[in-house]
Amino acid sequence: MISAIRQGLGQAHLGKQLTSDLPFRGVVDLDAQFSLGNGKTVTLRVVRMPISVTRRAGQDIPKDVWLVTNLSAECFTAEQIATLYRMRWDIETLFAALKGIGRLDQLRSASLPVITAFLYATLIGLVLAQDICAEMRRRCPKREPSLQRVYILVLTYLPELVTSVGTKRFRSVLFAFEQALWREGRNPNPGRPYSSTRYALDVLNGS
Repeated sequence: MISAIRQGLGQAHLGKQLTSDLPFRGVVDLDAQFSLGNGKTVTLRVVRMPISVTRRAGQDIPKDVWLVTNLSAECFTAEQIATLYRMRWDIETLFAALKGIGRLDQLRSASLPVITAFLYATLIGLVLAQDICAEMRRRCPKREPSLQRVYILVLTYLPELVTSVGTKRFRSVLFAFEQALWREGRNPNPGRPYSSTRYALDVLNGS
């Protein structure tokens, strides 16, 4: 049940049940009571942030994200809540890549030097993947790369690239790596809003 409305919904809806068919407008910021069972309730802040609009069958279809938080409106605006969530999601994506692709969670050694070397190697591989994604985006802005797929390709090709440096094989290995990036390193679902992703090189360049 809606207990307070700060923006995005008329005050006439105060006390109503929070449902998707209410006439929301733009950014929504309100408080609502949630049932915890056993007759207990808790009041939490609810923020709705529009993220994009797509055109389908002649109609504008908005996309938005709903967030439930206990961060107060006195300390954080709705926009800041959305930014914090985006940053939190980027951190979760980072650790998912480090564990799922870099296999950071499969380290069995208790030796500090081994752990340190494995950690640095995993992070260096991720930074390389970030830089390559930024360069791919710069060359072809309409072909969004996938950080996870590029990271896998970096770890796959890196041993052969390193061992071929200074040999006649290097150019052919590098060419094969580049072709694999454009063939297999692209985002497999270009309909999703990946444009919000920023790579390390983009940030350093101020873009």
